[in-house]
Amino acid sequence: MSQNPKLFFLILLFATVCIALGKGTYKPKSFSGTIMFGHDSNPLKLSADEIGELSERPYLLGDASEVYSRFAGISGKFSFYSKKALLARLFKRKTNFNVGYTYKKFTENKEKNSTYITFKIDQQLGNYKHLHINYSLMPDYYLRQYEDLDYIIATNDIENISRYHSCNFDIEKLHVIYQSPLASKNNRVKFGGFYERQIFKPYFTEFDLNIVGQTLEFSFNNDDNYFSNKRTMSFLYEKHIADNSTFLSENFSTNYMSRSYKQSRYKFSFKQIMNSSKSFGFIIDIYKRNNTSKIVNDELHYRRKHTDATLSLWYKKNKYKIMLSNRIRTSHSPFSWVEDLKTFDRYIVTLTTTLIRKKF
Repeated sequence: MSQNPKLFFLILLFATVCIALGKGTYKPKSFSGTIMFGHDSNPLKLSADEIGELSERPYLLGDASEVYSRFAGISGKFSFYSKKALLARLFKRKTNFNVGYTYKKFTENKEKNSTYITFKIDQQLGNYKHLHINYSLMPDYYLRQYEDLDYIIATNDIENISRYHSCNFDIEKLHVIYQSPLASKNNRVKFGGFYERQIFKPYFTEFDLNIVGQTLEFSFNNDDNYFSNKRTMSFLYEKHIADNSTFLSENFSTNYMSRSYKQSRYKFSFKQIMNSSKSFGFIIDIYKRNNTSKIVNDELHYRRKHTDATLSLWYKKNKYKIMLSNRIRTSHSPFSWVEDLKTFDRYIVTLTTTLIRKKF
């Protein structure tokens, strides 16, 4: 992974623009830029017990000055297409491309600053059918301060606060999805598979995960009698199987714990267009996870389950969009201290506005 994600993106974007404006194989479609401002009540996802103990354990905050943090961000999307690229020639249909970049900066918790890069291919297959290939990368994402279990095991020292370190990792995802209309071209089904890697930096390589899964989504569009405009509803189901790839590797801690899990995701989205300038909607996103560790002494993961639910409400008028999200994770474990540690609550308020929207 690139150690400088901003430089990585700039090189990628520059190369993409050069190709799109070069010999004519690729043609630009659109460019958009947005800016966002918001407030996150608990970006570190600390439990209520941890928040209550911060006066005695301030190192849990790392470099953060507060539990909450304000944030600001910028994002850009560049779209282009080709009728001569490899897939376009293979399927004899136009291929659409999209490159996206998002950077988010946190005021009270600078370690939480993050970069998100996407590259998407939408291959038209005819008769309203599509093949989607989506790649995304979030490099050097900061999770929070964690105990280095290898330090504790090697030194038998659970008092020294130097056992706490910043936990950062790279998240890389690849989706391959097929889309087809249902009875009406306005309704569609998507299904496919994905692969995800989570690669952790030194101190926490025992957390590395390889995740495979399947996805199924139904979308329905119809006109609403009250607003006389389009209404969209979608239902998404995903199945995730995560393999703790460094389990039983050379680190001491990998012999005592396993982060492997099985997970189901259920997502319902609703969008109502009121008129040409106004729309609103909501999203319910639920993850149900079962850790699969069979190590009885692995109290942190053994028979642990959680339900992670987020409800988001949004309203958009012209180029402004405001969203309120509430996320609650409820954990279940044979050990009460694990339930208290892994249960948390947070809310996020975000205002997004479009700065640039240009069609070529």
